[in-house]
Amino acid sequence: MHGSMMEGPNDALEESIGAVLKIVGSCLNLVALSLAEIAPFGISPVLLKTTLGYLTQLEDLHLLDITQTYQDVLIGVLPNLRSLLLSFTFDSLCNPKTARETSDPFPFTRGHTSILEKLTLRDASLILDSEPFPHVRVLDLSHVFVPDGIHTLVRLFPGIEELMTRSFYLSSVTGDQLLLLTDPVSIDVQEVVQSARGEYMTLPVHERSWPHLRRVTTRDASELYYLGVLCPNGVVQLVMSNARPRADVMVDVLENLRPKGISCRADFDHLWPAFHRSTSCLFQPFLHWLAASRGRDIVVRWPQELLKFWRIVTLAAILANHLDDASSSVSSLLVQFTAPTMTVYSHRQMENTREAYEEGEKYLRTVVERFHPLRQVSIDVVGRGVRAWELVVGDWQELSASQAREIWFEKAATAPTFELVPQGIDDRAVTF
Repeated sequence: MHGSMMEGPNDALEESIGAVLKIVGSCLNLVALSLAEIAPFGISPVLLKTTLGYLTQLEDLHLLDITQTYQDVLIGVLPNLRSLLLSFTFDSLCNPKTARETSDPFPFTRGHTSILEKLTLRDASLILDSEPFPHVRVLDLSHVFVPDGIHTLVRLFPGIEELMTRSFYLSSVTGDQLLLLTDPVSIDVQEVVQSARGEYMTLPVHERSWPHLRRVTTRDASELYYLGVLCPNGVVQLVMSNARPRADVMVDVLENLRPKGISCRADFDHLWPAFHRSTSCLFQPFLHWLAASRGRDIVVRWPQELLKFWRIVTLAAILANHLDDASSSVSSLLVQFTAPTMTVYSHRQMENTREAYEEGEKYLRTVVERFHPLRQVSIDVVGRGVRAWELVVGDWQELSASQAREIWFEKAATAPTFELVPQGIDDRAVTF
């Protein structure tokens, strides 16, 4: 009987995998590589390490669906590695805490702790037994368990500038209780988080904070209580993806984070509900925080796609209601409808947008006139130019085009910003 007739499906799979890895290993100038289904396909750790050994120029590596069996595949290889993603796989029926405690990424990073600049971890546990990563500036954690909480994060990653989190598992500072902080509505979760945050605040600043942290992206609003401890200097930008926090929760969060800007991610197919959620859950608390911090200027950016279906009249009315409700001290309001990202406008749609702009700019000014703190209003539909009005001796006067542009560029560069950003099909994993 011929050997080919005796080959089983596993033999054929191994042969195919070997052929693919051989091709990968021949790409000596490869700088980025992503390998998925590593453990499910049964890829040999020895074969994987041999393949990676040829890729001396590789800078960005994603290893998906791995187990602890592969912990030696990076030792002694990839001298130019700068960005690493490790995603662990485990039995979905087992206890998530137990599973993640057995998914340790640090044996994989031996020899690379001093050169990595970005580290992304999925379904893992960060334990104390590791060298620090002094040059990691971007840290992305998803379903990660941190037994010692903030102590571990700050010690291992002292230079973090950008933090991305999803389902952050943190142990309480007073015990080993596992906190799954994904339900901002739960009173129990809020109480536990606030209590733990209070404990963290008693620690020396250098043991609990990232002085260089400037950008935070999160999907779970409860995590923000901890992040306020981590960045005592405030953040430049807070990006909310898929989080639906309560407005009263966000008031406290913003007092801790003191963000210069909030960016909400929205799916193209769900712009209108995302617009409503972002204004009620985030924009109004943002206005309250500005009032408390005596903020005078604010920039609001909405996607121009909203104008295809809803008039500026409608959007301006919602904006004005939130200004009234927040008792804000804002005296200068800049509203920008950003250029379409993916949508191609027909001639008729362009005409509708032009009509909406001409009608809406007048209405926007009229609506905000009743909001007494305002002294300056600007509106910009990208592609149509900037228009601005200023309250002078009790009357609203339209400014010249040059004055309007000067105000816009000056204020937009420095004022707190609230924006709704549409995402394309490839970005739907981060829908707000």
